[in-house]
Amino acid sequence: MTDQFTIEFVDVNPDSARMDLVWEKLRVPVRITVDTDGQILARARKAVAEAKPDNWEMPLRAARYAFEHKLVPEEAGKWLDKSLSIKPGFSNLALKARMLADQGKKAEAVATAEKALAAGKAAEQKPPEEAVTALEKNIAEWKK
Repeated sequence: MTDQFTIEFVDVNPDSARMDLVWEKLRVPVRITVDTDGQILARARKAVAEAKPDNWEMPLRAARYAFEHKLVPEEAGKWLDKSLSIKPGFSNLALKARMLADQGKKAEAVATAEKALAAGKAAEQKPPEEAVTALEKNIAEWKK
């Protein structure tokens, strides 16, 4: 006679999962959790602090993650301002517009989004068309 032992991962999400140890008729669930946002924010803080003075992308990435996950809005704003102070462009201006709109500052959001579109058109490397289209839709919505 052979016993069968399996390990199953169920109810998986970015911060946790349940590992089920199954042996014959016995099932032992083990909850595994990780502070994903906390770990990413700690790494982002370190990366932004250690970034070269001309690196506008690292603070932008940190700000984008924080904004999209609704974490540390004040810190995200500072990271984005740092990115913008180094090199304003489509990506960081578009994120600034989204942040402003999220704060209810729609007129400022529209003005900043229009600057983003202009920066995108003037850039040597054009932004993805879907990003431009999404920003144009946002502008139309913010103007209502």
